[in-house]
Amino acid sequence: MLKKVLIVALLLFSSFGLRAQETVEMMFYNVLNFPNPVPDGRWDTLRTILEYRPVDILMICELKTEEGADLILNESLNVNGETSFARAEYVPQQSNPGSSWPLQQMLFYDSDKFTLQSQDYQLTQRRDINEYVLYYNDPDLAVHQDTSFLDIYVLHLKSGDGDYEEGQRKRMVDSLYAHLVDRPGNRNLVLAGDFNVYSSQDDAYQRLTNAAEGGVFVDPLQTPGNWHNSYDLRNVHTQSSRTGSIFGDGSGGGMDDRFDFILLSGNMFGDGDFAYWPGSYSSLGNTGDCFNDGILDCDEGSYPEYLLRSLFNMSDHLPVYLELLINEAVPNESLAARKAASWSVINSFGGDGQLSIWLDSPLSSSSDLHLYDQYGRLVRSEKMVVSAGLQQYSYDMAGLPSGTYFLLAPELRLDLGLRPLKFVGP
Repeated sequence: MLKKVLIVALLLFSSFGLRAQETVEMMFYNVLNFPNPVPDGRWDTLRTILEYRPVDILMICELKTEEGADLILNESLNVNGETSFARAEYVPQQSNPGSSWPLQQMLFYDSDKFTLQSQDYQLTQRRDINEYVLYYNDPDLAVHQDTSFLDIYVLHLKSGDGDYEEGQRKRMVDSLYAHLVDRPGNRNLVLAGDFNVYSSQDDAYQRLTNAAEGGVFVDPLQTPGNWHNSYDLRNVHTQSSRTGSIFGDGSGGGMDDRFDFILLSGNMFGDGDFAYWPGSYSSLGNTGDCFNDGILDCDEGSYPEYLLRSLFNMSDHLPVYLELLINEAVPNESLAARKAASWSVINSFGGDGQLSIWLDSPLSSSSDLHLYDQYGRLVRSEKMVVSAGLQQYSYDMAGLPSGTYFLLAPELRLDLGLRPLKFVGP
């Protein structure tokens, strides 16, 4: 009989005041030669997308002018009473300044939550790789005497599926690593961009993610393979939202490539200053049944029609999105003592379709328990009640396909960190 394997992370938070936590919403978006008017007024279209999926940090590529950066800041982000968003300084493309088609990257951020400490760029044979260092505006900085930093790199690698283009992508990534070698090993690194890679075997992707090749980044989705034209990997595709170009711009072909990524350094998959929220990564607008179709020709699924239409009009790429947890600094000995005295989890997965979790809890509480698939889509929710002491909780998994899932119980506020649980059943 076919075995069903599920990997579940139960994410719970401390309620004892030792570590306060909030989320950071991050998005990367290829905004397609912005602000070229194809169609006109795309800052308003982007505003609709960001109203549906608000962010704290927006990273983009294919920005053509500083005017375009100001339009996004003032017409897409700082709207409807919002005034806190800021942007980095616009620096024209330096790697290939004579290009007739100069494209640049840019960072926008919520200045109530973050401060831009510095910015820089790395030269490559093709385009700049832009560096932005943000620090968290810790409301308890006077107590903690420290804050947390995010080192963000935004890039746009060479397009094309030939050996020459793949070599160009690899050389651009090598230029990034020539810079990273001088960075302390404990930095929180975010790498976002249009990678233009066709499979996980692309030399650039391997250089970024394969530790044997010196890679320091982790792909939150962990879906290796040949992404191009793969039906099995259709849920992770980000390009193209259209079957043909519109207004003479952008690529067609439907949803059949994974070009757009947000990667994180390995220390962000644990209990560090910033931690990846399991299941939060998504290709916004990809319903899972858009293979080789434009997103307007697909089942709406969990997305409203107006959002799909906005994504269709905005770009031939879909944005990618994830969330981080901010763990404010606490004395290490206090946190260690809390964890040692907290609680244990024993898990099993039986043939009856029930996910059984044993909890040894120090308090009584309740929470909405949310089940997400690996693409960040909510599968089902129910109320979970926990009593003090040892008890078993069963979660109904009947009817769900094999795969990777995440259980999130944000209101329990018990400190388990990011603990993976593996289930094998008949």
